[in-house]
Amino acid sequence: MNLKKKFSHIILLFPVFLLLLAAPLTAWADVIWTPENSFYESHENECEYIDRQYTAKADTSLYEEPLAPKASDTLEGGATVYVSFVYRDEGGQEWGYAEQYSANQSGWARMSDLTLVYDSKEFMKDHQAELNENASETLEAGDTFYIWTYPESGKRDDSLYTLTSELTFDTAYTDSSGRLWGHCVYWQAIKDFWVCLSAPGNPDIPAAVTPPATEQPAAETPVQPEQTQPASTSSEPPVPTGEPAPNTPLSRQSSISWPLIVLPIVGVIILTCILLKIFWKKKD
Repeated sequence: MNLKKKFSHIILLFPVFLLLLAAPLTAWADVIWTPENSFYESHENECEYIDRQYTAKADTSLYEEPLAPKASDTLEGGATVYVSFVYRDEGGQEWGYAEQYSANQSGWARMSDLTLVYDSKEFMKDHQAELNENASETLEAGDTFYIWTYPESGKRDDSLYTLTSELTFDTAYTDSSGRLWGHCVYWQAIKDFWVCLSAPGNPDIPAAVTPPATEQPAAETPVQPEQTQPASTSSEPPVPTGEPAPNTPLSRQSSISWPLIVLPIVGVIILTCILLKIFWKKKD
């Protein structure tokens, strides 16, 4: 192979090298954050991922592992915690790995001591008959919108988002005031949220006068796995859902889409080929 061909191949391989470097960045969207807990690590296959928020009914003991003889910490009554995984012991008792970030507390709690925080999943279950699950509602590029936990919840993210491309909603719901809402499973690393399609940029949509159905104790709530299981796990804080963490706005995880990475690199390859052809043609 002469020097000219070697040089050409090196130039052409450079964009491919860039693509390989960029590939790991897209893995963020496929990650479940797992607890840094020795019991979880040794019983991972027996734990079920639920990704929900709960409230402690009263002062609630936390343990390093289920059935431990001594508590490692205590949650104050009324504290809201994130439960990532649930484990069922041999006696049928359910334990959830509970984390309260503001107080830096974590450990296994009896699910019977917790109450599920009403969220999008519960809303969709309660309003199943009123949902249009064949919806194809969209927002266009350039549209601005707020994200809500569920229709007429009164709970939204503080950020006003602007779309760079079309966003399609899988389910639609019309509230008691005639407003149309759209549900999105996943967008920009934010999961399970609602947008008021009738007024996407309105930050002041009030909560419903009639509150949602009475929250049921966690022990009476069946544990359901995520509809889509992510591809990998990592010992880091959990990926946020549409429900905001206690006393904080909705968190967002950085995500990078494949088109934004691949298309520029393909463009570089094509441009490189054209320039090489022109360069060697002139040199010949």
